[in-house]
Amino acid sequence: MVAVEEIDHLENPYLPAREFFRVLRPGKLLTLTTANFLNLRSRMKFLAWGTLSWFDEWTYRRGFHVNAVPMYELRHILTEADFAVDGARVNRRPFGMRAAAALVGPLLRLVARDGGRPDSPNARDLLTGEVLLMRARKMSGA
Repeated sequence: MVAVEEIDHLENPYLPAREFFRVLRPGKLLTLTTANFLNLRSRMKFLAWGTLSWFDEWTYRRGFHVNAVPMYELRHILTEADFAVDGARVNRRPFGMRAAAALVGPLLRLVARDGGRPDSPNARDLLTGEVLLMRARKMSGA
């Protein structure tokens, strides 16, 4: 099952996660995508304007993005719905973002003391990608 760019348009992301679990058969995969506001562009926008990329007043008033669901919260939502989370990936990694992450990423990892873990908010992929992809598997028959 694939849910593309929808979780950030909902007021309550827990409800669809439970429904996905209900309709999937055991062993099947769920792939969710959402805007990756952990990337450097969004972080810089937050520092300058106090809003995240894709989650500002303009997009909210037009009914676009209403709920910024960070990677760690999405992992928690899926775990609470009894999914086994397979990890986070990104797509659309522009060259400029990759170059900036090569310069800034080591400093962020040093300050955060996260050791460069792949699931860290300061992992190179999360600093560069525009779309976050989260995969989870339904493990039980519940």
